[in-house]
Amino acid sequence: MRIPDVSTCEIPLTPRQKECYQQLDVHQMGVKPIFADQDILGVLLLMRHKHQYISPENMGLLNALTNHVAVLIKNANLKSLSRDLVIMEERRRLAHELHDAVTQSLFSLSMAVEGLKSSFSNDEQTAQAALDIISVQTATIQRELRSLINELRPLDVSLEDSLDQALKRHANSLQQASGADVRINIQGDTRKLPPNTQQVINRIAQEALSNIMRHAQATQAHLEICIDEDKVRMSVTDNGIGLDLNQWQNSNQSSYGLVSMRERAEWIGGTFEIQTVPGKGVKIFVKLPLVSTKAQVSPNE
Repeated sequence: MRIPDVSTCEIPLTPRQKECYQQLDVHQMGVKPIFADQDILGVLLLMRHKHQYISPENMGLLNALTNHVAVLIKNANLKSLSRDLVIMEERRRLAHELHDAVTQSLFSLSMAVEGLKSSFSNDEQTAQAALDIISVQTATIQRELRSLINELRPLDVSLEDSLDQALKRHANSLQQASGADVRINIQGDTRKLPPNTQQVINRIAQEALSNIMRHAQATQAHLEICIDEDKVRMSVTDNGIGLDLNQWQNSNQSSYGLVSMRERAEWIGGTFEIQTVPGKGVKIFVKLPLVSTKAQVSPNE
């Protein structure tokens, strides 16, 4: 639409907006929202000084420009979606190949070692000790690979796969790989959460649980999610070896996983907190607003 006189228009303006228009000597404006798939992505404003007039040709140009911008935004979103799908497919392929090739080879190796151990007599203590070391290391590598495979498998929230299902499936997978007791408690309906909030919760929970299984030497882990009217609170606790928080904060080699979780929470205006004592486990607290206060630009995967 075209506003012939900003000072007398019926559109409500804040005192700050009126002051800005006066300082810029703006008299007329052309306003055109940017639409893409029935969603308003923004608004383009064409402003003119008092001695200038916004002609129908100018409004036609504004309409064409907004249509062009909408197409650019839509193409950028499609390109981003395509990139994410490629990454997911590559991660799925790598997980499949790791499972079929490397883990099976390690399993065969461990069986061969056990066979050799049983063939030695009791006086072959040195050989037995060496084979014991090989057997233990093989089992350790197998557990580490299973954990990495679980992290590679994409767990995405969709209409067919709810956030609850994705989290429970990931917890079950980690429990089978590590033998630890992984429990999940969700209070509230996750289906009512905005899609970007569900995605952030899914990724932080996945990263936190995977870190526990890989580094914490924990036998128990507990993920709790509580959904309020205006926020979501999530906590992840374990009974592992803990973390020297001061050393971690002052280190140039801070855990990428912890940094990534903090960035994901802050991306949508949330907070991320760690409480830990060496030898007494780690507690992670995340609070996310249901109305984001940040721009919706995804952080690097």
